[in-house]
Amino acid sequence: MLAAASDYFAAHFDGQFKDGLEPIVDILEIEPHVFALALDYMYDSSCSVSDVSTLQQVLSVASVLQIDLLVINTAIALEKNLKVDNCASMLACATQHHVPQLVLRAEALAHEAFVDVASNPAFWHQAYWRYFRATVSSSRLKSRCLRRSPRG
Repeated sequence: MLAAASDYFAAHFDGQFKDGLEPIVDILEIEPHVFALALDYMYDSSCSVSDVSTLQQVLSVASVLQIDLLVINTAIALEKNLKVDNCASMLACATQHHVPQLVLRAEALAHEAFVDVASNPAFWHQAYWRYFRATVSSSRLKSRCLRRSPRG
């Protein structure tokens, strides 16, 4: 079942990994509760998570384990939850896990509501800032500016 749902496990069980014949597979840096959600998805094709942070973790696990349908479904759920206050983390997550549609949506929101997005402390966090460099220099950037009245 695991090999059918995950290219990672398919490669592992086909002996493409050095430890492919081992009875235990160690997957480091994956939280057990998030792995359980991915495992549930592989068995019954459902993942009922609405929390954005957990969805981002599920996307990460689905990406690492190469569970393509879970990547797609999680990206759709994340798009539905994209807001100004989570735009920075969404853009970083989508970029890191190669989810182009979510990258485009997050970038569009950053362009449209830049002042609001930039007022979130997460925007200025070093881990996210690199994703916004192009946004800041974009000619599509929309910001609310006060226009000075001409002085006579």
